[in-house]
Amino acid sequence: MMVGVGPGNQAMGVTTNAWQERVARRTAELYANDAEVRDTRPRKDIAAAVLRPGMRLSQIVAMVMGGYADRPALGQRVHELVTDRATGRRFVRLLPEFETLTYRELWTRVGVVASEWQHHPEYPLSAGDFVCILGFTSTDCTTIDLACIHRGAVSVPLQTSAPAVQHMAIIAVTKPRIVAVGIDSLTRPWKRCWLAARPNA
Repeated sequence: MMVGVGPGNQAMGVTTNAWQERVARRTAELYANDAEVRDTRPRKDIAAAVLRPGMRLSQIVAMVMGGYADRPALGQRVHELVTDRATGRRFVRLLPEFETLTYRELWTRVGVVASEWQHHPEYPLSAGDFVCILGFTSTDCTTIDLACIHRGAVSVPLQTSAPAVQHMAIIAVTKPRIVAVGIDSLTRPWKRCWLAARPNA
């Protein structure tokens, strides 16, 4: 059987077994010679633990977060605010480096968000409630998504490029307890959409 990854392999006559053997050899070389790669190797005890029958998703996530606590979990580009001397306007400039969060740091953030939701004086979040999320993929969005898992809530991603009327329809159907919105998406038309969908919020 041929590898279905592109015409190049077929032209060279690479079989599935040969390709798998090459990948296995390369992986073994990296584990043997590259400490950074070696340090990311999955832990067998964690892999076995999360496959136990009856595990809930929140339990699996908590186990992974704890088991890999000191490993980097997320990374994002470092940025800075810069002021244009000619116009006085400020803009974000990306820098050629990344900052990372460990699984422990990420899980701490998740716990803070989940606790705030649970103990909110007006709109406490319970298991089974809906949480709408509007924002670009980021560390913050990942934190929100994991906080939903932590609380047993249902996350409902909203497409950032969709019109407000589409968001309003989704919010009207799901009646979310919380709407998490990235600051770049927090515009007046969207706020009107939210108030129209939940007039008593």
